[in-house]
Amino acid sequence: MLTDRAKMAVAAALVALIGVFYILTIRPGHYWGDDFALYILHARNIVEGAPYGQTGYIYNPSNPSLSPRTYPPVYPLMLAPVIRWCGMDLEAMKVETILVFLAALFVIFLLFRKDLRFRHAVALVAMVGLSPFFWDFKDRICSDLPFLLFLFLSFLGMRMAGEAEESGRAQLPGILLAGLACCLACGSRTLGYLLIPSLVAADVVTRRRISRLSISVPLMCGAWVVLQGLLEGRDSSYFDQFAGWSPRVILHNLIYAASIAHFWANGYSKAVAALLCLAFCGLAVPGYLSRVRERVTVLEVFLLLYVAVIFVWPAEQGFRFFIPVIPLLLFYSFRGLERIR
Repeated sequence: MLTDRAKMAVAAALVALIGVFYILTIRPGHYWGDDFALYILHARNIVEGAPYGQTGYIYNPSNPSLSPRTYPPVYPLMLAPVIRWCGMDLEAMKVETILVFLAALFVIFLLFRKDLRFRHAVALVAMVGLSPFFWDFKDRICSDLPFLLFLFLSFLGMRMAGEAEESGRAQLPGILLAGLACCLACGSRTLGYLLIPSLVAADVVTRRRISRLSISVPLMCGAWVVLQGLLEGRDSSYFDQFAGWSPRVILHNLIYAASIAHFWANGYSKAVAALLCLAFCGLAVPGYLSRVRERVTVLEVFLLLYVAVIFVWPAEQGFRFFIPVIPLLLFYSFRGLERIR
């Protein structure tokens, strides 16, 4: 029987091995695209003291789905020290993003280790870390992996605060962690703001009241919105993408939602990937329902809100949008497996 310290060491060793593999297999250059270029230009402006939005990108309101005028500032702020010390070194930027992803894997383990058997928590981390999709995605300079870290760090802080309240201990460390991580998640991807209604709704459903955590985190996020506006990193042009929106968008997105099977892609058989996807999704249903019957938490509400936004979002993003969903899907799948057994 492993002690808690031994379990933590096993998880840390697994994450470290994944990190070594990722760093040793970094590919030169970058795939053709535009997101990474805008992030880098924002970071360069931060380093040089130039206006944040002065990137040279000419926003086309007739094609708003291409890109907003500016991206949220957290990821460019993370890239800025790399550019300051290493210049426009794409490999150094990739290493930083890989380190962020490794931190996300360990946070995911910390979040789920109390709700899953140890072997299942480790298997979840291994499946995410060794997924061909995430291994390929490591060579992209995008905010998706930092958002993954800050999102699950928010969940962890909220859990810490909730457990402290129930046991009569000080809530402040958990509240500060949840609030800071939530601000960083909102500053990485606009969808991070879904954390606020998810937290409040979970409180109302479970406690029939608003807790200190549900008051503190939105206040901290409100302060971040003001600061983000001062940094010129707040941009409402995301909502331009909803111009001309129609219900047909939902039908289209329901079809492309099948791209979640890409997580199980193996390069040889699409049928095997589809079967694995159906199996894990089938296990996730009883796992999710068992959690709802026990107690509704921010995880259950956030998953529903996030998937709902994917279905109504007019600009298709493929599997990228499902990155935050994958660890939750696997968590509910292993919960479902444990309940069935």
